[in-house]
Amino acid sequence: STLERLARSKLKTTAAKLTRSDLPALTRMPPQEQRFPKADIFPRGLELLRGLGLQNLPGFYIEPSDDPKKNPLPLAVAPGGAADVRLSFRPVGGIRDQAALMLELGRALALKHCTGTIEHCRLGNPLLAETTGYTLASIVDEPAWLTEVGVPNADLSEVRFNTKAYQLFRARRAAG
Repeated sequence: STLERLARSKLKTTAAKLTRSDLPALTRMPPQEQRFPKADIFPRGLELLRGLGLQNLPGFYIEPSDDPKKNPLPLAVAPGGAADVRLSFRPVGGIRDQAALMLELGRALALKHCTGTIEHCRLGNPLLAETTGYTLASIVDEPAWLTEVGVPNADLSEVRFNTKAYQLFRARRAAG
């Protein structure tokens, strides 16, 4: 039913007529993406940390950059163990970029609070880091937060539907 709804709303066709080349158009976010400009991605991440009381952790560095050579995917590393955790990213804008930053913030916080060797933290059980990451990333699907950042009530259901459809697409692709 999700595929049928996407096919009808975005491509004006039916799911039966879709081909593999239609997938990028189906997973493209609607115009509501303008509510997540790249200039706001980093401040919203900091606001989340502030709300959790984690904004000034010693040895926790967030390094945003606009360098076009830099990979836009956020990356958390701990070169000096839990005493030196760095999160690097280049914002590009959009709700997916916001979710990616929140996800990596959660992973970075898990690294920051890891006890034991860095090898154990990175190569051991990833459950804590992934759970923390996905918990923070799930904020982009919360109606109260979306309203707080400026998404009008009229667009909430569409934004949430597109976010869930993309998550479903990623899960199915990973399962495949």
